[in-house]
Amino acid sequence: MVRIQDRDIKERIQEKILINENGCWIWTGCKNSHGYGVISYLGKLGTASRIAWRAYKGDIVKGLDVCHNCPKGDNPACCNPEPMFLGTRKENIKDCQKKTGHQIGENNHRAILNEEKVLKIREFHKQGMSTKEIAEYFGIKYFTCLDVTNRRNWQHL
Repeated sequence: MVRIQDRDIKERIQEKILINENGCWIWTGCKNSHGYGVISYLGKLGTASRIAWRAYKGDIVKGLDVCHNCPKGDNPACCNPEPMFLGTRKENIKDCQKKTGHQIGENNHRAILNEEKVLKIREFHKQGMSTKEIAEYFGIKYFTCLDVTNRRNWQHL
């Protein structure tokens, strides 16, 4: 059964998209720094692809990503839920890497850490060592360490 809120969000989504020749629903509203559409829904900010999935396909199990599978290659601005699928963060990262050649972890040319150090940083953090102490121990910036401990970076581990 479609709730009134779902109908409203579907209308809002339809007002903010342009459909291209590949069937992608290109988000014309606000986008984040990675090119994904952003929309508020039920008082929370989310990506247009996740909100569209919920509106057209149903709930998303906690811990799963909405993974893009556009016909002509992944398009972050696309929010058409039809070609998308649900997957874990690891599956989503591996899928993205396979499709785009984007290198993750140690294979990324900008990486200053390796998997061994990342796992050690997380282990130290679990043991109660402060982020500042860990950063000093490894000779890295505080925010680099914070991104590792908060899993904003190295999410595939």
